[in-house]
Amino acid sequence: MALLKFEDSSHAASKAADWPDLGTVDSRGARLFDARPAYRRLTVVADAELVDAVDSDPWSPKYLLNGLLTHNFVTLYRYADDGPPGNVPWHVFPNGAKHPLGWVLADVQAAHQVRNIIYTNSPHSFTYTGITGNRVEAAERDVSSTAYRSLPSDEARRRREADAIAVLAAECVQADLFITERPYLFENSVSKQHGVTVCSLADALALVGLYLRAQSQYVLIQSPSGTFPLVGSKLGYFWVGARELLPEVWRWGAAFGQIKNDELQGLALSAIERIRRALIKRDELNISLQSYHGNNAVSEVITALDELLVGCMGAIDVTARVAHDVLGVSGRSSNAGWQRSGWLRDVARANQSVADLVQPGGHQAHVLKILTAMRNTVHAEVLQGAMHQSGDGSQEPLVRLPPGEAQDIVTAMDATGGRAHWGVKQEIQYASYVDPQRFVEAALPAVIALLNLIMKTVPVDKMPGVHLAPQDCLPPAGDSWQNSFAEQKRQSIRWQLGL
Repeated sequence: MALLKFEDSSHAASKAADWPDLGTVDSRGARLFDARPAYRRLTVVADAELVDAVDSDPWSPKYLLNGLLTHNFVTLYRYADDGPPGNVPWHVFPNGAKHPLGWVLADVQAAHQVRNIIYTNSPHSFTYTGITGNRVEAAERDVSSTAYRSLPSDEARRRREADAIAVLAAECVQADLFITERPYLFENSVSKQHGVTVCSLADALALVGLYLRAQSQYVLIQSPSGTFPLVGSKLGYFWVGARELLPEVWRWGAAFGQIKNDELQGLALSAIERIRRALIKRDELNISLQSYHGNNAVSEVITALDELLVGCMGAIDVTARVAHDVLGVSGRSSNAGWQRSGWLRDVARANQSVADLVQPGGHQAHVLKILTAMRNTVHAEVLQGAMHQSGDGSQEPLVRLPPGEAQDIVTAMDATGGRAHWGVKQEIQYASYVDPQRFVEAALPAVIALLNLIMKTVPVDKMPGVHLAPQDCLPPAGDSWQNSFAEQKRQSIRWQLGL
């Protein structure tokens, strides 16, 4: 699971705004209250072998990432230790200088501790800068690193040197992202400098997807050449994303459609809608972490988290009402709830397997406890937060666990991945806090897994009049552009969501 977070660039050189021509983005024309994109272009440096896909390549995360990097809001530079391959054309500038457009070149033969960096994405000019200081030499000497440990010492030293030059070249370009699979850069602080976020191909997909959605660009499919873009709406993008994350809901929808039960069908659709809204709030939380500072960041993050928790709990409550009706449990369905012991006893009499889904002490019961305790602040004191300053001087917004429930929440977290997995921080000022992003990246997949398990276990196929074939439990077949649930569209959205 990627943490959708760019490195803090507040101490890096100021990056100038570079607005794209909006006329090339939306041909429908401007409406009165349309806004300009909120942020400058995303600047990306990538190891060339990760961004060399062509239109004829098979569909894959690499293919999609290459397409997204051609978007008008993104500036891409390629990098290779040995420079570009021989088939890359070099542009000749008026002064006679030559340079391949869209490439970053590092002159590693320069004098000791000064390595020249040249880059351009324009046919009119290029930038000449360089790496200074001793960070490359420090990487060469870093024998404590586990990266390349299986290689001979001279080769391992050479690899660490090359990796350090690569990421520092990205720093010279003032890149936001450096897309790479170099193991040394994922374990060493040389890559955590000056606002450059080092990420794998999969994490880059999630970060680029988040950036584009922040610009209201919901790209479904785009080829590596930048042609044939398929862009969706916000509503459709997150609706398809929610259904892709809840594949068991196809089974529910087919069963309730066969018996023409509009109420149960509406409840199933409500579960999807709740998760759709939760996904949007997840985006808002992640964007707030990039956009706001101080108390404004705390306020925006808590607002998004609060609504996300309500959406997740609402989806789980909906499945309890469906289970109540499908199993024929006595009493009113409005009293159904997976956290209610009395209702679960009634469920056990009807179907023990369904009741066992949230048996006390089990994994799902712990997940439910965490979600319920965090969400129940809607009935009590609102979620509270604070800015916390780390030892390195950076600040981050934290969310306080509800005081009366904190110990039970932490105990449940210990049983479901551990405190670090859920983003628990040590007690600060006699209260327990969580990193809101880590909490959401743990909680949302856990909730989705619980929902799918419930939908799979509740025996809708045993209802009178229901006769499900295997294809009834799958998305509509076909890969045409008109099929909103075509496999490529669903995969694209899931990869971009990082879930």
